Amino acid sequence: MHKMRVAVLVAAMYCMFSARSQPNVLGRAFPLTDARYGQRSGPLFAPASEANAVPNEHLGLFGTADQKLVLMTSSDDGVFVVWFEVRDLQKTYHAGVRSPLGDWKEIQLPDDVKPIAAAAGGGQFLLIVPRGDDSREWVDEFGLLRWTAALEPTGSEILLRKTLLTSEAYHLATGWVGSAFAIVGAFADDTADTAAVLLSPSGTLGPPKLIYDHRQSGAYYSFKNVSIASNGSTFVVAWRANRFGGCFPEDCAFLLNGQARGLRVSADLSTAEPLEVASYTRNVGTIGGVAWDGSAFVVAWKDSTSLSTRRIPPAGAMEPAVNMLTDFTAQEINRATLADGGAVVPIPGGIAVLWHQGDELRQSIVRSGTATPATTSFEHAPQRMASIGSAIAYASMASQDGIPHYGATRVMMNIGDVTLPDRPDAPRLSATLALDGHAVLTWTAPRQETNGYRIEQRGSDGEWLEVERWLSSANAKLLSIPINGPASFRIRAWNDAGVSAYSNVASPTLPPRRAVRH
Repeated sequence: MHKMRVAVLVAAMYCMFSARSQPNVLGRAFPLTDARYGQRSGPLFAPASEANAVPNEHLGLFGTADQKLVLMTSSDDGVFVVWFEVRDLQKTYHAGVRSPLGDWKEIQLPDDVKPIAAAAGGGQFLLIVPRGDDSREWVDEFGLLRWTAALEPTGSEILLRKTLLTSEAYHLATGWVGSAFAIVGAFADDTADTAAVLLSPSGTLGPPKLIYDHRQSGAYYSFKNVSIASNGSTFVVAWRANRFGGCFPEDCAFLLNGQARGLRVSADLSTAEPLEVASYTRNVGTIGGVAWDGSAFVVAWKDSTSLSTRRIPPAGAMEPAVNMLTDFTAQEINRATLADGGAVVPIPGGIAVLWHQGDELRQSIVRSGTATPATTSFEHAPQRMASIGSAIAYASMASQDGIPHYGATRVMMNIGDVTLPDRPDAPRLSATLALDGHAVLTWTAPRQETNGYRIEQRGSDGEWLEVERWLSSANAKLLSIPINGPASFRIRAWNDAGVSAYSNVASPTLPPRRAVRH
């Protein structure tokens, strides 16, 4: 079972709590701003300075969104958060970093900065902002701002001119891809194409590289809600796409329905492969993002009939899509929602997906294509997630009763540690033949924590077939299976860390007869 040690803070009471262990449960969030934090195991809160208080004149703005989350990303150096604040009718952008030890630092960004994309890696944080006349339909000039892990400026602003475009239908995405930041977007020379640029840690901007020429397939797609994940040598770009172009007199569903598309790109941009992660027949509504799970890239999306994930290895064919809601009714699936971007993050050995079932917040842990529900408990539903070491950071916007005024919203964060158990050892299996013709299977449980077991039977053709669904550990250690003739069985145990090796192969035999004394 996943165990998250959660730091709990109640600002209004100015109390201090130490972290406590709870299975899969997250406590109340704490505000990011106007406070300084120590290590996670120590006190987490210091009262805000009166100098940061909002003047009383602001109290008249009942219900104003004083803080709104804009961007969130992370690396081993910490979680990088960007938000804007409204104070005295003035809107300002801010950035902050929460280190793995719990330290918090924030800065106010220049007045002409309106962030549109962010990335973290290589000991730096990168922010992309539009430059020039942003009232135009197309923006093709961007400023690249960088900071160290301590949120100190790195070099001067770097200008990216007339290389990539952004507009209502085309977004930019950036991510750390092993040795540089990759910036991906619509190609300025032709908006139907996708291009990328590499930015080195020293600030060197490489030439633009066309990574996908849509004209080769005769299809033109939008480029929205883009996310990037990398394993160091390869990265995957995933986005929700709508196709452009005429359809008469053919079926026009491909124009009306969204699809999940991707590009698998080498870190040096030398090769790129287009991927149709989910076709327009799935009618994809949202894409939660893409993450590297340790052996493959995983994309999560919500369509009209499922909430699915699909694993994309660094090379070769994609694995089949897996519906996370196989036990849900069509009505329940219809009520499930997944946020665009920021809803998928890597965890040790898998990914975490945050989604809603109606008004209820849900979280699933996906490893090797198998989804395991994880309990969540939030006072305020998070809008974005990010990895921070072996933990997950959840950012939300919470309405406050009186700070700085009634109804004001504040950016909040939860930190939850995910601790994996050891992979279970193989069970030891025994099989006997009952008088009614059933095979009675018994086995010894591994010493490790176990969620359940999977039993397979070998058919007459020698092929192993699953005879039961995954059994929970509560109803296991004994199973009666009807057989007809010779049979062989084997079993595996599983938990959140993975699946054990197979047990020994056991064939049912009659139990030994007890001697009868006369």
